[in-house]
Amino acid sequence: MDSETRKLFEKQDWEYIIKDLTYYAYSRFKFWNLLYEKGIKGYSPEEITYEAIEAVLSGKWKWNPKKADLLSYLKFHVVRGMVANLARNEEVKTSNPIDILEVNHDDDYSAEENFNANQILGIIKNELDKETVLYDLFILMNEGMKRKDICEELKISNREYNNLIRKLKSRLEKMDKKQIFDSLKK
Repeated sequence: MDSETRKLFEKQDWEYIIKDLTYYAYSRFKFWNLLYEKGIKGYSPEEITYEAIEAVLSGKWKWNPKKADLLSYLKFHVVRGMVANLARNEEVKTSNPIDILEVNHDDDYSAEENFNANQILGIIKNELDKETVLYDLFILMNEGMKRKDICEELKISNREYNNLIRKLKSRLEKMDKKQIFDSLKK
């Protein structure tokens, strides 16, 4: 890769590119029916994304900025080709079905919606991390536990539970909403 192309490569919005490429790789995995295959040489959509970027940076795949922007090239040439090659691999064709994704995949939601939800949950968890009781309450609620079970787990009364819920709602409302929604746009 020549120095001008390398400079252009380094100036990219990598957070956005990685997120978008991962979604695209996920869709290609789904297209090739690789989401429930075992023995895909350990690859996940995210790993394909990073390997594609590395392949372009190392010169294994040659990007020409005059012909295509980097994201389009990575998507429609590198990732698409890598996933197709993986799908045609004999090891993959003869493997047993097993879900290789660690993401809680639910057919009611798209991969992007699941990814965004996990991103927002991460921001909220980081915000509450310093307040142990609120953090624990949030985690237990997020896991689907009911009021009675939460009170038992945290060893609190119903009244304390109500106060903590009010405090949690207040903290969530005060959180920088712009921070959360800006993170989803990238």
